[in-house]
Formats: sequence, C-alpha cells, structure tokens
Amino acid sequence: MNAFIRMYFSLGLLSVSSIGLVPTVVAHPMDTETRMIASDGEVGDNFGRSVRISGNVAIVGANDSESFIENIDDDYGSAYLIDLTTGVELMNLTPSDREPLDRFSFSVDISGNTAIVGSRRGDIDSSGSSDPGAAYLFDITSGMETILTPSDGAPGDDFGMNVAIDGHTAIVGSYRNDANGHNTGAAYLYDALTGLEIQRLEPDDGFFGDEFGRSVTLDGNIALVGAINDDDHGSGSGSAYLFDVSTGQQIRKLTASNGAAGDLFGVSSAISGNIAIIGSRHGDGTMTNSGVAYLFDITTGSEIAILKASDGMANDEFGYSVGISGNTAVVGARKNDGDGVLDYGAVYLFDVSTGFEIARLSASDGEGIGGGPPGIYHFGDEVLIVGSTVVVGTHHANFSGGHSGAVYFYDISPDSGDFEFDSDKDGRDFLRWQQGFGINHDLDDLAEWEANYGSVPGPITTVPEPASSLLLLMGLYTWSIQCKRGAVADSGSAPQSRRIRS
Repeated sequence: MNAFIRMYFSLGLLSVSSIGLVPTVVAHPMDTETRMIASDGEVGDNFGRSVRISGNVAIVGANDSESFIENIDDDYGSAYLIDLTTGVELMNLTPSDREPLDRFSFSVDISGNTAIVGSRRGDIDSSGSSDPGAAYLFDITSGMETILTPSDGAPGDDFGMNVAIDGHTAIVGSYRNDANGHNTGAAYLYDALTGLEIQRLEPDDGFFGDEFGRSVTLDGNIALVGAINDDDHGSGSGSAYLFDVSTGQQIRKLTASNGAAGDLFGVSSAISGNIAIIGSRHGDGTMTNSGVAYLFDITTGSEIAILKASDGMANDEFGYSVGISGNTAVVGARKNDGDGVLDYGAVYLFDVSTGFEIARLSASDGEGIGGGPPGIYHFGDEVLIVGSTVVVGTHHANFSGGHSGAVYFYDISPDSGDFEFDSDKDGRDFLRWQQGFGINHDLDDLAEWEANYGSVPGPITTVPEPASSLLLLMGLYTWSIQCKRGAVADSGSAPQSRRIRS
C-alpha cells in the first residue's frame, strides 16, 4: 500500500476541520476501500466529477457546487485540494471571475505545485452570455490564479472540457471549436509558468464535426488528443492523435482495428511510459455498445490489446474513463448495472502485458447509497491509477443528498498472496499467478502465497498444493501439446496462430 494512502486510511477515526473533508473507512471485500466526501457537500454538487493526484495532494472537482449563499442554485463549481496524508482540505479553489452555470472544475489536473481547472461554460469576457469556456492555473501553495485564454475562442467552444498538465506545460481541449468548420475542435498548449499560449494543435485531416479535443493527455513531450466523431471507420467511429509538444507537429494517428460507426473512440485517454490506453464508450465489446478500451504502443502506433469487461452488457459505457500506471490499466463502465441496480457502475483492472482482466471493483455501499435514491450512481465516471492505488470518482453518490458526490480509493497491491483480492489465500490465487494475471507478480509473490496458503478461512478449491501443482501443470501442458499435434496431423491442416485473449 502506498505510504500516503496507508496513512490516510489510518486517519479514518480522526476528526478534521469543518472546512475539510470527512474520510470514511467502510468495509469492502478487498478490505481496502476508503470513501471521501466533502464536509460541506450538498444536493447536486457532483463532487468527484473530476479527480487527479500529484504526490500526496489530490484535487477533486465539484462542478455543480453552489455559491456561498445558502439555497442558491447557481452551479458555480469549485475544486478541493486535499492533503492525502491527513485528509484535511488545503484549499477550496474558485475562479476570480466566477459566474452562475460556469461548471468550474468539470476537468482538473495537477503537477507539482500547479493545478489546472477547466470551466467548460466559463465566460472569459465576463459577459454572461457567450459561454466559450475557460481554464485556470493555480499555485497550490499561494492560491495565485492565472487565466488561460485561447487565441481564437468563440461562444460554445467548450474550451476547458478537458485539461491536463505535466511539468511546465498545460493542454486544454476545446472540442466544439469552429475555427476550421463546425465542431472541428482544437487543443491548446500553454506555458504553465507564464500562462501564454504555445501552440494550437489540430490534426492533419481535421474535418467539421470531428470534435477533436474531447480528451487530452500530456506525458513529457507527448500530447494525446481524442477526436470522438472522426469518421475513418464510419460516422462517429473516432480517433486519437499523438503530437510532439515541443514542435506542435502531429506524430501519428491512432484508430481501433475493429472500429465501427458510433464507437466514439477517443472519449478518454491516458499514457504511462510507452503505452497509451484509449476508451471507446460505444464500441462493441462483450455485447453491442458495451464499450471497449485499447492499448497502443505510442512509439510505433501499433495496437497491443483490446480490453473488454468479462460481464459487459449493452450500453455499459465501458471505456468512458481510463487510467494506466506501469503494468496495470483501469477502465470505468459508469452505466454497468452492478448488482441489478440501474447505471450503478463498475471499474475493471487489467494486466497490460497480457490484456487479462485482473479484478472488478464496485462500491461497497449497496443499493440506495447514502440514503439517496437507488440507481444512476455512475461509479467509474472518473478513474485513475497511481502506483497501486486506484481512484474512482462517483459524482452521483448521495451521501450528502442526491448527487452530492464521492471519491473512492482502493489499494490493489496483493496481500500476502491474495491475487484475487477476495481475502482468501486459496488455490484460485495460485492459478491466477500461474496464468500470468496480476500486477507485476514475481517469484516473491508466489512465495508469499505459498506461505499463506489457506491461512484465511474460506472456500478452498481442489487445486493441489504448491509442491505438486507445478508438476501437474507441466504434465497437463505436455499432454495438451501432444493432443494438438495429433489433431493437426489427423486434419492435415496447418496449425493456427494463437491470439492473446483480451
């Protein structure tokens, strides 16, 4: 477990200031769930609509939070800075030119001491009528604000729909920008130190209606921008583009190998090292329109794996949100009908090297969460992973009233060989390790499992003990190869290549 999350968990019994947050530790089958809600949360705030972490500081957006005047329904929006080692709120960020319906904090990101906040309905000119969108940089130590403006902004651009920052560079998506045709879209790079616009990014083959800029990601010198309505594989199939940040030049275009009309590929994206993950919320995964996510090698542009939910159903919107860290990818399916609850939502973990599904996360709170109405919970509307910590934004949670919002934290590091995260060390865990599932599992993890095999009461399968299991598996493998060879010889056909299951 990460040190800052471990410490944060331990503070669940401590009180925090009235302007802070109320960390609540709740039971979960994986025993690692921690829920965070705003201490001043109210109906409709949408706390958790966006969330990011840098070091031990989290920034959480509540894009429909109200003004400081009680009972005024104005949807100004605000962003919370939280110290994860103490659970205490450091600062509540609001723009200096705030106006009703700005939806400030619809998107957020943080890097070092600088936070960026998008306000997709913000009024840069404070006219109250044009709603081009806005984005803001904040020094998280002083609260100093810098307003970012596009060189060619116009009403209805949704500038600030998505934002990202890495080091001294920030990017802002404006997916309804009309500079090159209706809703062609654009993305803008900024110097995070000065607030000056560096580059205006646009694709080589941009066309009206593409909505380039729906998702934006920064990683070092690489920018990744989604265009959900690009038409390479049919109307609205979607695409994503890689850019060189230093030059603003397009590197390559990414599309799904099995893309089809209406998939909306590019609705979400994330990068870790040389691997990118891109969501396709209406892709045909397990079922029609269940949703898909794709892994790409950004150095070659090649598609590595197609990720699907093992229990995906139509219209789950698997891929609406994605995250990646090292060898683990996380995908949100915000409309999954978990436990029979409409649009409850679920989050899935995948091993990047194999494409195998590792685990499925769902909130432990149950139907009618927080005493509010059941359904439309949207667990997984926002996801990210930092090391072995998965963070899930759930802006329709009801703990402080309907849709007040919450954020969940999960530690997914194996616990003494519990590779299934079910609190049982049994034969199934060994099979998961042997089959290549897991989060960077190695021989040390296997030794932990062997030492703790059967140590926790629970159903023990008939999988043999470690001493004999490897020999048995080797025998079964040899036997299966001989059978396959015999089948090929009998049919007279050439053996088919084996595809990695995804």
